[in-house]
Formats: sequence, C-alpha cells, structure tokens
Amino acid sequence: MQSLSFWKNWPRPYQYIFWLFSAIAFVSVGLLWFTYFQDAAFVFPWLTMQQLEAIDSTARTFSVGSFAINVPSNSLVLFEALIGGDYHPVNFFYYFFLVCLTLGIFTLLTIISTLKRFSFFIGMSLLILCVISFNLETLQLFGLTNKIATISILVLLCGTAFYFQSFRTETTFAVRLVTFLAIGLLLALTFAVGSQVANPFLHLAVNGITAGMVLGIVFILLVAHEIVASFIDIVTQTKNPSKSAQHFYVLSAIYFINLFLSYLIKEGYLNIPFWVINSFLLLTISAVLGIWGFNRREPLYRDFLSSPALAVFACLGLMAICFSVCALFIATGNTTMTETFVDITLYAHMGYGLIFIVYVTANFSPMLLANLPVYKILYKPDTMLFFTFRFGAAIAAFAFLSFASTWGAYVNQAYAAYYNAHGDLYWGQGDLVAAEGYYKKSVVYRNQNLHAHYALGALYTRQLDPAKARYELASACENSPSEMAFINLGELYGANGNHLSTSLIMREGIKKFPQSARLLNAQGLSYVKLGRQDSALVFFEKSRAAGEMKEMAETNLLAASAKFSFSFPADSLLALLKSDKESAKSNALALANVQQLPLSITYQLPIDTTLSVKQAVLLINYLHNQLSRIDTTMLSQAISLAHKSSNETFKHELLMAVASCYYEKGMTKLAGEIGREVAYGTANGKYFHLLGVWLLEQENPATAARYFKIAAEKSIANALWYQALSWLEADSIQKAMPLLTELANQPDTIQAKKAFQLGRILNLTATEVPKENETNISTYLRYRVKLTDTLTFNRLLDKLQTPDLRAASLLARSKKYFTQDQIDQSVKLLQRIKGLPLTDKKIYEQIQHFSLQLTAKLENWNALKPQMANVHFEGRPNNKIYFEALVAEAEGNLAEAAKKFDYLSRATVQDEEIALGAARYFLRDSTDRLKPYSIILNGLLAKPNSIKLLKVYVKEAAILGFDEESEQALEKLKKLLSPIAFNQYVRENPDFFEVSREISHN
Repeated sequence: MQSLSFWKNWPRPYQYIFWLFSAIAFVSVGLLWFTYFQDAAFVFPWLTMQQLEAIDSTARTFSVGSFAINVPSNSLVLFEALIGGDYHPVNFFYYFFLVCLTLGIFTLLTIISTLKRFSFFIGMSLLILCVISFNLETLQLFGLTNKIATISILVLLCGTAFYFQSFRTETTFAVRLVTFLAIGLLLALTFAVGSQVANPFLHLAVNGITAGMVLGIVFILLVAHEIVASFIDIVTQTKNPSKSAQHFYVLSAIYFINLFLSYLIKEGYLNIPFWVINSFLLLTISAVLGIWGFNRREPLYRDFLSSPALAVFACLGLMAICFSVCALFIATGNTTMTETFVDITLYAHMGYGLIFIVYVTANFSPMLLANLPVYKILYKPDTMLFFTFRFGAAIAAFAFLSFASTWGAYVNQAYAAYYNAHGDLYWGQGDLVAAEGYYKKSVVYRNQNLHAHYALGALYTRQLDPAKARYELASACENSPSEMAFINLGELYGANGNHLSTSLIMREGIKKFPQSARLLNAQGLSYVKLGRQDSALVFFEKSRAAGEMKEMAETNLLAASAKFSFSFPADSLLALLKSDKESAKSNALALANVQQLPLSITYQLPIDTTLSVKQAVLLINYLHNQLSRIDTTMLSQAISLAHKSSNETFKHELLMAVASCYYEKGMTKLAGEIGREVAYGTANGKYFHLLGVWLLEQENPATAARYFKIAAEKSIANALWYQALSWLEADSIQKAMPLLTELANQPDTIQAKKAFQLGRILNLTATEVPKENETNISTYLRYRVKLTDTLTFNRLLDKLQTPDLRAASLLARSKKYFTQDQIDQSVKLLQRIKGLPLTDKKIYEQIQHFSLQLTAKLENWNALKPQMANVHFEGRPNNKIYFEALVAEAEGNLAEAAKKFDYLSRATVQDEEIALGAARYFLRDSTDRLKPYSIILNGLLAKPNSIKLLKVYVKEAAILGFDEESEQALEKLKKLLSPIAFNQYVRENPDFFEVSREISHN
C-alpha cells in the first residue's frame, strides 16, 4: 500500500501540486469517456424532424336520397425522423484543452528550468517550437500581424527559465511554477485586451492543436509498456510466488493475442464477432499504471531531475494534454485524428509491449525462473539498458505503424484534423467562406474525412446549393460512411421528391450499418413516401425492435397504419405496442378515426400552455375521435388554447376539431360560427366543404351549395358533386344540370359516372321513366316531379314494387309538403307508408323522426310522449330536447320547457320547427317581444327562403312596428307560394295586412 501512496513523503507544496494536477488529468480522462459515448452528438447533433400530414377520415355517413354523404373528420398523423444537424459550436472542449495544454506546457517549462545545461537547451529548443506552433500572429495583438508578439513571448519565457536555471538555482519548484503561471495569466490578460480577433482564446486552442497532438503522442509512447510491466507486479509481488516466468509469459501472450486480433479486425483481415480491447481503454489503463509506477522508475531520472515528484508532474501534465486533445477530437467528430490516436495507441502497445518482454527476458529471466521479486529492480537493468528498450520499442512501433499504413498518411490525417478545427472555428464565428476554405483544404489532405465532407454538405445546404451538398455527402458515404451522412443525403433527395433515390441510399446505408435503428426508420419513411405499405411497416417494426428508436418507430408505424387505412383495430394495435407516449397515442387516434372506432385512452387537456407538436396533434385527434362525448368545458378550454399566439400553428385545425365536436353535440350555431371564422380566415377549401356537408345534413341545401361552390373552386374532391346534389335538393334543377354535365365530362372517376347517370335520369321524359329500374324511378320522383303533378307522381310510384324505395319516395314528397307548410298533404302521404314491409333501418328511423315532427306540428301532445319512447335519438340531440320541451310545456312544467327552449334557441338556427317552437313559447311573455322576433330572424338568416319562418316573421315584424321589413318579407313570401296558398295565408291573418283587400281583388 505504501508503494501506491508514494506522494505522502513529498513536501507539502508538492503534494498540493500533485493533487491539483491529478484532478485535472483525471477530469480529462472522464471527459474523454464521456465524449466517447456521446459520439460527437455535441457538435453534430441528431435533430428530430416532425412531419404532419392530414388524412381524410369519416366521422359518420348520412343519406340524401339514394346517395351517401360522408361527414369529413380530418385527422393529423405525425411522422418522426432523425436527421443530422449543422455543426454546433461547443467551445467548452476547446477551452478545457487550452487549459490542459498551457498548464502542461508551463509545467514542462518549469521542469526544464531545473535541468542541467545541455538538457536545458534541448528542452528550451522544443519549447520554442511549441510556442511558434501557436501562430500568435493570427491573434493580431495590438494590430500586429508579424512575429513580434511570438518573439516577445519567447524572450519572456526563455529569459525567465534561463534566470532560474543559471542565477536562481536554489528556487523551489513550487515558486518557479507559480512564477510561470503568473506569466501565463499576464499573457492571457494581454491576449484578452490586445487581440483584434473575436474569441482569441478559441484561436489559441485551435492553433495549439499541433502541440497537443505531438505531446499527446509522446505520452502514449511514454506509457505504452505499462500494462506488460504490470504483469511483473502481478506475478512477483505475491507473498509466495511460483512459476513467475510461466505466468508472466502466459499473461503477455493473452495480451498480445488480443492486440493482434484488434489489429486484424481493424485492418479488415478478420470479420468475426469477437470482443477486443478498445484502444482508449488501453490508453486509460496504461496512463493510470504509469502514474502509480513512477515511484519505481526513480533510478531512470535520478541523475537529471532534482526530485522524483517532477517526473510525476511531467507525466500528469502530458496525461492531461493527451486525454483532453483526444476528448476534443472525439467531441467535435474530428475522426481523422481520432483514428490516428487509435492506431498509434494500438501499435505503440504492440511495439513497446513486445520489446519490453525482450527487455525483461534479457535482464531478469533467471530471477523470474527463481520466483524472485523482480518488480523491485524492474528499472535497474544490467544487460539491456532502458534507453535501449525505448529505442528498440520506438522502432518496433514505427514498424507496425508503417506496415498498416505509411507514416505520411498519418501526417496528412493530422493536417486534416488541424484544418477541420479551423473550419469549425470560422463556422462558429459565422464566416462560412473561410470555413469552406479550411474544410476543402482538410479534404485535400484526407479524402476519407467525414467531418469535412459532412460540414461542407451542411454548408452547401444552408447556401441552397443542393447539388454540391449531395456531392459532399455522397463522398462521405463512400469514403467514410456514417448513419448521419446517409440519412442527410437521403433527405436531400427526398426534398426534391425523389423518394426512390432516398430508398436506394437508405438501402446502401443499411448494408454498411445493418443494426442501425435510425437508418431502418428512415427506410420505412421512404417507403411511406413511395406508397409501399407493407415494406414501410416491416422496416418500422425492425427499427422498433432495435430498441434505440422504439418510441419513434412506434409513432411512425401507427402513422403509416393510419395513412394506409390499416384494418387492424387501433385499440388492439396500441395495446400490442404497449406505448403510452403522446405521439403514439396521437397516431393511434388517427387510425381509430379512419376506422370510425372510438378509442378509450387517458387524456388530460393541457391548461393555459404552449402546445408542443405532439400535444397539439394528440388534442386534435382526440377531439375528432370523441366528437359527441367531450363536455363543453373542455371545448371552451381548447378554444382558449387555440387562440393563444404561441399556438398559432395549430389554431385552425384545433378550432375546426372543436367546431366538429359542437356540431355533433347539436350546438350547430356555434359550430357554424367557428367554422366560418376558420374557413374565411384561411380560405382553405376543406373547411368550406365541411360547412357545406353540415348544412346539407341540416336540410339547408341552397346555402350548402354556395359553400360547395367555393370548395370546388379550390379543387376539393367531391365538392362539385355535392354542389350539384345540393341544388337538386333545393329544387333548383336548372342550376344542378350544368354541374352534372361538367362532372360527367371529367376523366373517368366515380363522380363522373354518377353524374352522367344522374344527368341522364333527369333528362328523361315521363314516358321514358317507367322503363328504368326502380332506383332510377325513385330518383326521378325525388327531383323531377313537381308537387303539383300528383298524377305523374302516383303513376310512377306504382312502378315501385320495393317497399323501401316506395317508402323513401313517399317520405321525400311528404317532407316537401311539410316544408311548404302544407301539413295536411304531408300527413296524407306519410300515412300511405303504413303497412309497407320495410327492411331498410335508416328509412324506418327517418320515418319515425318525421312522424314525430308531424305529431308535434299537429299539437297531438297525448301521442307525442309515448311515440318518443320508441324512437332512438342518436345523432339528433336537438330533436330530443325539442320534443322534451314540448312535452314539458304540455304537462305544465314551464320552467323545464323554458330552459330547454332557451338552450335550443342558442344551439341551432337551422331547424325551422325548433325555431318556430321556441319563438311560439317565448311569445307567452308579452314584455319581451324581441326575443321571439330575434329567434325567427336568426332562423331566416340561416334559411332565407323558409316559408314557415317567413309567415311568422311577417306577423311579428308588423306587431313590433317594423312595417318595411314586414312588407319585404310578405313580398318574398308571395314569390315562394302559389297564388292560392298566398291568398289563403293573407285571408287567415287579415288583421296584419293592409294589402289583403288588394290581394283579394287580384
């Protein structure tokens, strides 16, 4: 234990210096391993690229005549990928290296000042070369760009060292070190104040890389034999050693077999899954052993060092330089020099270790055979001097190095690393022209240069020169392949829509890195772009299995499933993946929306916050999935989130999702207001299309047609077809026919075929219709036979033998009479449906609901409540509330009725009967005549041609003294009604119309 604590006998100042230097040296070791496992992520970070894609899904379907209308529900899917980012300066590693380098140099300078004359001059000569390598003229100290600054600093340092060496020889090492460190601080202050360049210390660090590389290699060679030397300790330091020689040679053989396998695998001679020791691990172990082995090497430097502590200080300084420069190269992705250090470490251990075995054999083999404690005299040779070992080991290491590659190649790699560092320096300062020049110079010295090629690719991408960027990244992939280079090259091709090239590039990348989850994920994304569903899912599953990309791969797997309308149930797929991540749940909801499957997930709405992409997509898809199940409190909070300026990106999609929820809950008025705000605010055709669908479902086809017209102008699919259908529903066949003709003349599509067929049917004469099939006859009855033509209607109705089609035709005509306020005719037609053996559930439900409306219109309150019990109101929440309000009023529960009518008056403006019922109820209160008036007025704004609303409005406006408005409404009503119906209306309300006499005269 005493041998390990060799510093305890040193003077107290030396112990303090030892602990300070040891702390710095071992921090540099820790930093190397920290950066090693980060894989240059500091400066070339992986960035997550998120891509949103809207997919069309259907909330539900309703029928208009014989045509199915889909209510759209636009979900968002989130695809994620990793791409390589630009160079991101992290100057900490440069500054830490500079601290270690300057501390090491000043420590060596201090030691040199204690040497004898010849050794002193040799040491100072090397120091002068070291200072010159800093190129201090680049700092432009006080505007100087020549060598004056360098010469001045050399004079100061050399003069101080010579003063201590020649005139103050008795000065302690601690005082000398403090003096040189004080000079260093003075110089640092001078650089900070006098330099004319930005970040002068960063320039010093970059310029000091040359000295750092040389001193780092010196340290590697210095400790390269330590592992083999430790075998002597292991086999001879035990209490009762036996077979010491055998054990030593066996351990050495195992060690060299490992080194030799590392060499063969590294050079490509072997390709086997065999773990071999890492070069940096070799360096770390030998460095630690070297520090603790200096106490036994005292005989080697006793003649020229005043204290053994100085040798330890020199070793610690070199160790800090070596590990900090390695950490710098690893952290900045400067692989050209990292590879050099790896090679030199491996070959140095091979050469020095092999010759050290010769050294031990030559000097101590008899003692090993005798099991004597050789460790005590390991550095006291009597046959082969330690200098001879060093010289021979250097030759052996150089031989191994030269056999693997020429020494010139390693010099070129050093140059390439040096210029890469300069390129990084100027990139960080925003001088891309200078950075480009240095990177190109680096490539000249080493074409297998990932750092330079990748940086140039990023630089050209930033300069919007994709051709050059592709060339540089392709060079990187060919000469020094990396996952990041392959992915960014594929991204460049994908940005131009060349997804096939992206896929081929990813294929090559996977050949190089078959276990790369990032490349597997990127290949899956390329297959998504190519529309290859099965291949995309396979690669996402492979990426997921790799573990590293599990969350992202699951996100993309679910997104692709939604995009391609995967049939596997979304809830089962999410359960199978066992993912609780926001992105996975978002895409699972999108898939569930495509499948029209409510998905039960735990969800907590973010309150008063800025939404991330994942949070926003999750919220939007959740709203679309739970349309009628979300309470109004949550919807109000979602609106607040949408209107936050920080959520502007998702504002419109989120608001439309909220509007869809309000619509499904029956709050169609608010839904329409939000929808119109978004539609006109964005001019997005899909929002106008959705508004048109809503209005068509609410039996307001004339207004719906206008929204579909805007959507069609913006090339929304089905919009033109729905526009034509809306005009037909509005009895405007003259407006529908040109649209059907336009559609029929379009390329062969489903809509074109339907339009052609419908147009053909509508152009038939009454004598030609009976020859058609029953579906076509039913369509003709719905759109071509006028209400006044009962003869044709009955004649063609008799041709319908299918009960469902017969019932549908009678129901459609009955509804038209109802709309015209001809209740008696409506009732008569509906009664003709009785007794028909219906099989279509939807038609049966429509008949039930319409029958309820007629019952309410006829004020048959006794029949209304029991009739309601047999009707399902799913998807018709307002109808249920309306009928409940009527029943409550009939039963005398006026408070409940008032509450429900008040809600309905605010919830919807599209349903005429609801508006009339609410207005009629509030007419009870003679003190507030404006409320029923406003209800009717809002209804007319929604449906300007509503005969029933106009009839009531004429009277209410007259009562309130709005004579002009009343007269205008009356004139409009006169145009909509037949003369007989209009005269009847006037005669039934003589107290309201001064024109009644004039009309009666006509």
